[in-house]
Amino acid sequence: MLNYLCMAMKKEKLMSVTEVSELGKISRQRVLQIIEAGDLQAEMVGSNLIIRQYDFDAWSSSRRGAGRPKKAARK
Repeated sequence: MLNYLCMAMKKEKLMSVTEVSELGKISRQRVLQIIEAGDLQAEMVGSNLIIRQYDFDAWSSSRRGAGRPKKAARK
């Protein structure tokens, strides 16, 4: 709870799991799996998971696109 207060005092943008799922275009369940795996940082505030915008941006920029990787160009 103390970290949440510090984040609020710094005026950091805080997001819910639903907001992350909408922005990331993935399901809420997948967001929870990503948090559980430790790939996305989140903090419990009461019964809600809160994600900092900074953590979401870092996770979002590090993830690759969906599907099979592109084949290397032939020479």
